[in-house]
Amino acid sequence: MTDVVETQSSTAERLEVSAVIDRPPATVWKAFTNAEALATWWPHEAAADPVVGGEIVARWPAMDWTMRGRYTELEPHDVVAFTWSWDHEPDTPDRLVRIALTPEAGGTCITLTQGDYGPNDTEERTGHLDGWRQFLPRLQDIPAT
Repeated sequence: MTDVVETQSSTAERLEVSAVIDRPPATVWKAFTNAEALATWWPHEAAADPVVGGEIVARWPAMDWTMRGRYTELEPHDVVAFTWSWDHEPDTPDRLVRIALTPEAGGTCITLTQGDYGPNDTEERTGHLDGWRQFLPRLQDIPAT
């Protein structure tokens, strides 16, 4: 199993986690930018328009959850960043998720940051950490491209 660890750079305001996945950076990048690939490891349904300003949507219909965002940074095989907000939590501010991909020993080191969080966002930050610990290891099972 792939370990997802909170890094020493993580703070109360900004979550940072790291994981090494036995897949090349191109495969991991596609897993965040291609709707079909997204739905193999994270949401049950997805939509993605991988251009800066394009929409990313992740849906879990059984829970009536939809996460929406816009891509803010795309460097093929190196960086993916997008905003994040939940339809069912309209008062929660948008968060920014940035995923940096670095080749490592035939695989990819993922460094994911998410934030900014305020002093009253501890529970939300903890939920995001738990979520990434659950979902990022699933990248290990996607077919290499």
